[in-house]
Amino acid sequence: MHDYNQGKHRSENHSRYEHWKKNLPEEGYRAMCNWDHFSKLVREPETRKVENDGCISIDGTKYQLSSKFAGKIVTLLWGLIDKELFVSYDNQNHGPFYPTSGPIPFGNYYKFKKTSQERRINKIEHLSKVISISKESLKSENNHTKELIDRANLNKYTEKFIPFEKPDPFENNRFRNIIEAKSTISSWIGYPLCRLDKEIIDKIDYIVSESLDKKFVMSEVKKLFKTKFEVKQ
Repeated sequence: MHDYNQGKHRSENHSRYEHWKKNLPEEGYRAMCNWDHFSKLVREPETRKVENDGCISIDGTKYQLSSKFAGKIVTLLWGLIDKELFVSYDNQNHGPFYPTSGPIPFGNYYKFKKTSQERRINKIEHLSKVISISKESLKSENNHTKELIDRANLNKYTEKFIPFEKPDPFENNRFRNIIEAKSTISSWIGYPLCRLDKEIIDKIDYIVSESLDKKFVMSEVKKLFKTKFEVKQ
């Protein structure tokens, strides 16, 4: 793919890559999703009935689902790239779920305990990903520094792009009902709602009646509690 893009354009006097750069919109190109997000999308559905103990058995391997699925017919969403299992039920996705017993699935292995040297190597690898270098150092006139920078591709040009912002398909973005929404609000403030001032309760009732979207509800509740409220004793 790299060699193809560097090849001559069919009608212009520059490479295909240069032609692509020349015709990019001002806001840049739209970036694709990362590997983790892509792995969640690539799934194979299978309809199964969950056992009474909330488990399902596949080829001798048992997966423990939530007890609320006991005896229900659900759609299993098997990952084609990762080893995670998600479940679709009542138009909502749940999971991930993992094997709890039975033979080890093909492609899974026990991990050996890491030595102190391996842990140091992992730490160095992590630091190499997060360490930053100032722009001034990239413009250094020192020949040795230039050689190191070029070898590490630190001067590689990066095109402007629009970040990928599509929501996670396996993240439940809505409360199931008003009761769940109020329960979450109560846990967040650390008080039963019945102990709050009636004016605050009325405002919370209005918020959850307007929408059950989690981000909207919690955003409005946080705005509400920025002002001082009284707790009934």
